[in-house]
Amino acid sequence: SVWSGLRGAPLEERAGRLVRELWGAQATLRPKQLEALCAALDDEPRDVVLSVATAYGKTRVYVAAAVAEVLAGGKAVIFLPFSALMSDISRTFAQLSKALRGAVQDPSTVAYDLDDRVRGAGMAYGGFFYHQSEASAGAPPRATKLTWTLWRGVSSDVHMRTHQETPLFKEADIVLAIVDKWAYPDARSGGCDSYLSHLGSTARPDRAARGFSLAIVDEAHEFSQVLG
Repeated sequence: SVWSGLRGAPLEERAGRLVRELWGAQATLRPKQLEALCAALDDEPRDVVLSVATAYGKTRVYVAAAVAEVLAGGKAVIFLPFSALMSDISRTFAQLSKALRGAVQDPSTVAYDLDDRVRGAGMAYGGFFYHQSEASAGAPPRATKLTWTLWRGVSSDVHMRTHQETPLFKEADIVLAIVDKWAYPDARSGGCDSYLSHLGSTARPDRAARGFSLAIVDEAHEFSQVLG
């Protein structure tokens, strides 16, 4: 793990350092953000639930947690409830790709225009960035490449059909996925329009899930009465 130099360091130090490495030297965390990220970075695995007000900064916490998981040798999937939110989160990762690409000359994101009638109505479908670790005692700075992609299903998304054939998609460390497109069958085609079936097989979709060591769920809702 690139993070081996931080083993044994206080969790607050590890969390603060990761946030600075991703969002700049002036980046900080609010109290509940720090508490949640420290819990996610703890060497003892456990489930973490962050319940705070809208716009408090949940996204920063789970993006940092996903990056930390990849740096430790794992993979992460971030489940999102609908496409509009996926667009926002993909934009967050695209901004990291542009800010942290370093001296790399290759395009850092893959984007498609979702509506030809509207200029700039595009979405980043995947990208990469370099995590530059801070120097610490006995551990020099090191740059690690991280790749990310989204998954929207291919039955109604021609761009996704193209993107799923790229190495960037197939080798992604972090996947953004709509919940019902993760392992949900597409009854209209008789097949399965899910991430697990496309990377695994319809018979054994679990093969594609191997290697994912962190699952993040953005927005947990509790329904009652007629919707419950």
